[in-house]
Amino acid sequence: MKKLLFPFLAALAFGCNNTPKATPGYTISGRFDGFDMDSVWLFANQDDRKPVAGSAVKNGFFQFEGTTAEPSLGFIATRGDKLCDLVVENGDIKIEMTGKTLNDISITGSPANDAVTRDFARLTEQFKEVSCDNPEKQQELIMQLWKDGATTNRDNYCGVMYIMNLAEQIPNDQLQALYNGLSSSMKATKGAASIREFLNNQ
Repeated sequence: MKKLLFPFLAALAFGCNNTPKATPGYTISGRFDGFDMDSVWLFANQDDRKPVAGSAVKNGFFQFEGTTAEPSLGFIATRGDKLCDLVVENGDIKIEMTGKTLNDISITGSPANDAVTRDFARLTEQFKEVSCDNPEKQQELIMQLWKDGATTNRDNYCGVMYIMNLAEQIPNDQLQALYNGLSSSMKATKGAASIREFLNNQ
């Protein structure tokens, strides 16, 4: 199963279609300081080649507006370069650079993005107590975060992504139990469908 590691987690460590259409949709806005760009594009899924929206960049600021039938892990890119991953879901989503690099970023304003940003802050603090030459401990912390997050985010897409990341990492009965704990709306997502497919093929 494809893993959904956010780039900033990788940087630290080594970072069904019947969901009803929600209104009023999403507004995704923010500012990328220190980058020379005139346009950015929003992609709804990691494998998409065509964006769902574009925005001019004025003094660093950009904004996308639209609606989505269900949440998904997408990304924002400029010409040929990915800038950041985010969960594309309906809500007023704000992107803020908290440092000088794209690893220093906060994405808030929707349930899944709030959860990921909060968990990333928690993991950052935990990593401060771990030696850089101890990748086993780092991976242990990430795995524990995914397990904890899968149970505390049963009603938002963050939980779905964590369970997808845990496939092939934990016994199937534990994976099944985490999937069973998802809310009905999350079980209706394409991400949850891939978890079911994985379990059915074991």
